[in-house]
Amino acid sequence: MQSDDPQFICRHLAEGTKDMDMFVWFTGRGKDLNWTCPACAKSYPTAPDPWLPATQEWLAKNRDEVYWDGICGKPEVKHRQSGLSFTNRDFELEGGLGPFVDVRPVVGCPSCWQALSSTGRLVSFDSHEGKIISSVLLESPGFEITSSTGLCLSPEGEFCVIFQVSGSDAALMDLKSGKIIKKLSRGDYRCTSSHFSVAFFRYENKSYLIAASDWNCMEIYDPSSGRSLTERGPTQYAGDERPPRYLDYFHGGLSISPDQQYVVDNGWVWHPFGVLRAWNLPAWMDNVWESEDGSSSRDLVSREYYWDGPVCWIDNTTVAFWGWGRDDDWQIPAAVMVDVRDGRKLSWFPGPAARKPIRSNLAESLFFDRYMFAVHDDGTTVWDIKSGECLLTDPQVKPWRYHPDSKEFIEITPTGFRVSTLVG
Repeated sequence: MQSDDPQFICRHLAEGTKDMDMFVWFTGRGKDLNWTCPACAKSYPTAPDPWLPATQEWLAKNRDEVYWDGICGKPEVKHRQSGLSFTNRDFELEGGLGPFVDVRPVVGCPSCWQALSSTGRLVSFDSHEGKIISSVLLESPGFEITSSTGLCLSPEGEFCVIFQVSGSDAALMDLKSGKIIKKLSRGDYRCTSSHFSVAFFRYENKSYLIAASDWNCMEIYDPSSGRSLTERGPTQYAGDERPPRYLDYFHGGLSISPDQQYVVDNGWVWHPFGVLRAWNLPAWMDNVWESEDGSSSRDLVSREYYWDGPVCWIDNTTVAFWGWGRDDDWQIPAAVMVDVRDGRKLSWFPGPAARKPIRSNLAESLFFDRYMFAVHDDGTTVWDIKSGECLLTDPQVKPWRYHPDSKEFIEITPTGFRVSTLVG
């Protein structure tokens, strides 16, 4: 039995399911759920009489024949006293360098951050001391830096990319000089519908850049020169002729595994369905078509009208994504864990609320370091992913990023920054 399979079904589903709509009926006891037809769903909370067991034989035959059409009720959200709490500290950086539009941790350097200001200055600072380490005025990327402009840093702090989060353009820059190495563009075809695909990763002790070069094509670049290492083609139609390895997929926000072996792509396909995909990065270095149809490429989840939602890595091969359900209108707050190697759903638990999809909000929503942290406009909740229990709710903490070396969360505020640390 799969983790989302029902325990019981109504008699109408048992009698015949071909092309029949199905509702998920949560019992309110843990994650226990049943399936009903639409007529029985209208009677909620009055349960069908009788419930019939969902046998293995019935599930094997009909699991993929019913059309998922909604949810009745809610699963049980569990809580546990933990003694955990957040400490918070607000500070400003001297020199009138703000306001800031994005901030990122400098990996390997505890309490060190890089922040991009609306004036085009990249400021390195120490959040523990509240002091500026360095500041460089970046060459103009060719577009206005606004609250919808993102910052992406290379693992070694040598390069950065400034990009329009839901726009066409980006610029790869040398952090020492502030000069542009290469201007990047993904074109203007429906670019406002997804997060700009950009991420750095390490391979054989060197940094590489992934960036979108079209709506359905990404490249690996050598950031020191801006040269593409994955040139291939054709990837677009020539008149009415479809390329043999055409990818009908709009790339979205990217997330790299802790060991730099996998990438998760948070994109979408017509009509629209959000499709979370993953593939192996070393395999991509060997096969330029790996992101299109390589042997390591996997679809992890598909949801109508929902993509670029929150994700975070649990370990080197497990990624968590937000939301349980198959449609934007029928999703419940939850965290779902999948194995990127085979797309297998490992577990899920209800409760965590999160911000809207990241294409409309730069701030991240899911973080993991021993606990899962889920950030919503109403604050932050902390979760035990093994038991699915909520350990802490703090309405005052609404961070953007997390620094794994100093265990600090950071939020951009109107006057500077707020740093939060979990204690207890």
